[in-house]
Amino acid sequence: MQHSLLRKLLFFTLFFIELHAEVANNEQPLTQNGGDGVAISGEWAFVGDQDECLVHIYKLNYSTMEWGDGVTSDTIYQTLGNNCNAAGFRRFGASVSNSGNWLAVGAPQGTNKKATGAFHLYEYNTATGDWEARTGNKGY
Repeated sequence: MQHSLLRKLLFFTLFFIELHAEVANNEQPLTQNGGDGVAISGEWAFVGDQDECLVHIYKLNYSTMEWGDGVTSDTIYQTLGNNCNAAGFRRFGASVSNSGNWLAVGAPQGTNKKATGAFHLYEYNTATGDWEARTGNKGY
């Protein structure tokens, strides 16, 4: 049991290191692509950038085992986010969490510059291939 858990932990650690390297090789330096909140699930990797109020989404190309838009490496699949001054988006991308076709993105100063935050839900639309917003800019 412990060996299986250790192998999984090692796999995901190496997987994260490879993702980090792939993001660093992107057209922009890693410091411009965030890394504040990171989640990896199956073929998807989500990289939050709270300074720019964005989440960059990468898809794994299983043929080349490289991250990108699913076809071309070093290309972002989709970017979510908004203007940092928009209500509900301050520090958007500080945390990200994914489960299946759902993505939750935290914005800890979402509704104002005080301690009130917000989170945003996105669902993957298999027909269009896009991650689509499922909630508004509500603070929770």
